[in-house]
Amino acid sequence: MRRFLTWHVGGGRGVCRRFAFAGLAAALIFPWLSVRAAPFIPERDDQVLFTLPKGATPSDALRRNRAELARQPASRPLAVKLAWDYINRSRAEADPRWLGFAESALAPWWNDEKPPADVLVLRATVRQSTHDFDRALADLDLVLRDEPTNAQALLTKMTVLQVRGDYEQARALGLSLYRVLPGLPGITSVCSLGSVNGTAVTSTALLAHTLDANPQAPLAERIWATTVLAEAYARLGRAEEAETRYRQALTLGQQDGYLLGSYADFLLDQGRPSEVLPLVGDNLSVDDFLLRFLLAEKALDPHSTRLAEGVETLRARYEANRHRGPSLHGRSEARFQLHLLGDARRALEFARANWDQRQREPADVRILLECLQATGEREAAKPVLEWLAARHLEDVHIEPLVVTLK
Repeated sequence: MRRFLTWHVGGGRGVCRRFAFAGLAAALIFPWLSVRAAPFIPERDDQVLFTLPKGATPSDALRRNRAELARQPASRPLAVKLAWDYINRSRAEADPRWLGFAESALAPWWNDEKPPADVLVLRATVRQSTHDFDRALADLDLVLRDEPTNAQALLTKMTVLQVRGDYEQARALGLSLYRVLPGLPGITSVCSLGSVNGTAVTSTALLAHTLDANPQAPLAERIWATTVLAEAYARLGRAEEAETRYRQALTLGQQDGYLLGSYADFLLDQGRPSEVLPLVGDNLSVDDFLLRFLLAEKALDPHSTRLAEGVETLRARYEANRHRGPSLHGRSEARFQLHLLGDARRALEFARANWDQRQREPADVRILLECLQATGEREAAKPVLEWLAARHLEDVHIEPLVVTLK
């Protein structure tokens, strides 16, 4: 899911990320990843069974806010603040489990038909993060009906529409959003949309100029804008400029799970798998980071033991997630099936289901076309190719697939 700015919160405290040496990280992590190992029984009461990944424990501020809400459970301002803390934590770590805590914090109002606007925006944010787009948009429309200049509602709605590929509706919000959020955040939103809707070159030029002219903008705004710019350059095939912007975003020093995942995918596309391992190696408890780790490991050594163990671990995680409810990993599971298991038919099932859920970002389009190419289903590709032609998406990784499937 695309990362976007939490306007009124500003992204939380910065956290510098140190990346451990890849071999050491894997040696420490893969013993507990293997699902085929025999059950382990500790010999002592004080024996450490598992070390949480960096950042996985609540911060002191989050603990204080949680304790304060426990003392005043009916305080909506406290609940709203804590829910945003959880959402920001989910984004920083690319870990959706924090979203459940956000929902729990809002429990007194969550099921109301029309809760207060601040709760509606939060409920919509959680729903869009779990791909419940229709209900997220309904919540946002309730807010905007009464508060047409609500910045967070406008920004979230524009993001949801862009993820769904509803570019015309998203464009219609652009002017309203820019009036409320002028400067870097407004330009980033408009250029993010333009970069996938036929004006990628001009959008990157405008965003680069605006970003470089605003070095004092809040940290969260700069990371967001820099990541959007890096991804746009990558789609245009301007790898050196993309690399520069990715590294710029990483050096800003704030933990951002979306940024790490995006840069990892860029490195994989550039044929630099050895750089992916230390980049994501501290975060293998998160499924999407483990997926990228394994894709890199396969590129380096397709016969390695830790690759086989990791694949079984990730397979078990995906199966467990599906037992809990509808999968939120359609794109990732399609990549897993196609690129790690080599099962193009099964991969296509996940890619199509993801598409049918209206997940239509460039990465969603790409994996669907890759699956259609692998299965030779040219006829089934026609609706997707027509959708692409109508939206004028420029992407050097998608264009060859289009040529092959026409």
